[in-house]
Amino acid sequence: MRVGNFSAVAINKRMVAEMCALNPDIDEIYHGFTGQCRPASFESLLQLLYLHFNEATADVEAFDATRDGYASMIRKADNNSDTALDLAMSRAMFPSENFDALINPDSIRALSAHDCLVAYHALTANAADFVFTIVGNFDADLIEPLICRYIGSLKGHKASVTPMRPLYLNDRVAQQPVPINAPGERQSVLLTLGGKMPFTARNNIYLSILNHIFGGFVNWELRESARLTYAVDTQASLTRVPNRWLMNVSFDVAPDNRNDALYSIINLFYNCNMYIDESNFKVIADHIRAIHAIELNTNEYWLQNLLLEGQGLDALTGSEDIYNSLNLEEFSRWLDKLECPTFITTFTDTTPPSH
Repeated sequence: MRVGNFSAVAINKRMVAEMCALNPDIDEIYHGFTGQCRPASFESLLQLLYLHFNEATADVEAFDATRDGYASMIRKADNNSDTALDLAMSRAMFPSENFDALINPDSIRALSAHDCLVAYHALTANAADFVFTIVGNFDADLIEPLICRYIGSLKGHKASVTPMRPLYLNDRVAQQPVPINAPGERQSVLLTLGGKMPFTARNNIYLSILNHIFGGFVNWELRESARLTYAVDTQASLTRVPNRWLMNVSFDVAPDNRNDALYSIINLFYNCNMYIDESNFKVIADHIRAIHAIELNTNEYWLQNLLLEGQGLDALTGSEDIYNSLNLEEFSRWLDKLECPTFITTFTDTTPPSH
């Protein structure tokens, strides 16, 4: 993207000389800018911000090079065995979904600099929708006039009350965003499940399988089906001291949906066995085995396993037997005996402050 009279390459060179940088940041939930600079370059940073709001145009040459690079990266990923396993696992777990509509090199090449610029201008048309946060070793008396000059002169009107419809590469698979009460009225929630569990190779492997299964179904039920949350992330771990298992479930949610989302997650966890059948367990087990086969070629894996259970290399032999004998019946028995977890919930209010 060009800003003012500078191409993408030229502005990067200029900013390196000024020791400052500013980058647009646009994803499914948020859009904005992130930047940093030394105190002496603060005005240059504000000038760059002003240009991004008011004088952004298409740099077709830079856009085409970046687009072609992404298309090449996706083509290489499609030929990767891990990608094929992930896709096979998703098809088994969610057979009703249209995975043929996933982003591919052709859909990336269909993007144009003009269309992306139109979307960018729509997102930055109203500076009143932004919250500007400045943190650093600055002299407040010196930077206040600069803030009034550059940020104070940006075009803005009353903040929007309806989120803009997201731009999708393929509208055939587009779904409506989760409804929220107003822009920014959202909480980040971290739910931690945990309980006692011996630190063994079998528990480590089965906990990894549980993380794959539970993470997939909780995303489907809460985000895609019930439309209660944005994306849900799960991360499971087994600690040696003390002997405990932990699973962190994090998600963004509208405050009115929070309690329903928490209840649904806990209910899904207690009934996880109901969502597993032979077909999706086999896909996940094969995926876990494939990851393990790659790990066997890394020094880190061997060093970590020397400490497992205090058994030295004997623990590796046990691990191989478990990987080779994974089956749904034994996993289900393990899951039934899993200690009733304790819950710790943390809320972070991400609503921008009112002025």
